[in-house]
Amino acid sequence: ERSGYRVYAAHKDGQLALSFDPAGVGFLNAYPSGKTLLSTTSDGDGLLFDTNSGGILRQWNAQGSLRDGSCQPVNYLGKEPDGSLLCRLSEHLAIREQVWHNPISLRIYFSGAPEIRHVFVNSANRAEPSNKDACDQVFGKASSTAKAAKAKPPPIAHVDLVSSIRAAVAGL
Repeated sequence: ERSGYRVYAAHKDGQLALSFDPAGVGFLNAYPSGKTLLSTTSDGDGLLFDTNSGGILRQWNAQGSLRDGSCQPVNYLGKEPDGSLLCRLSEHLAIREQVWHNPISLRIYFSGAPEIRHVFVNSANRAEPSNKDACDQVFGKASSTAKAAKAKPPPIAHVDLVSSIRAAVAGL
């Protein structure tokens, strides 16, 4: 049995977003369709799928080479400057994958209520806050103002309350 950390994430509605074991074996699902977007194997192979057609967009082997005849290294899989694949799955969840590492390197970005943001990785996660700007590239700048609470009306004086009840009952 492999030692390490399993990473699992679900959307607010409970739909499974991703699951990877310590060796990087797992899958990533598109949201809200639930179709598989990426899948990896214990041999280090992987597939990137087109979530509309279900067809294979890219396939790579354990040595990090694409299997589309181009012999292009897998680090060109994504469109990010470092070659990683960045997927925003919903307004609250995103993932960055670097598949040329073994096991693959995952960064899971979470954005909740205003100013609640965190980045998780598929290894030990320290019990400390993330860099406050860590999720900005995925979700944009965090809103610095929370929704203002509605002001409560002042309490009605007892005498006025009794008077309004009497007036309402008298009209019956």
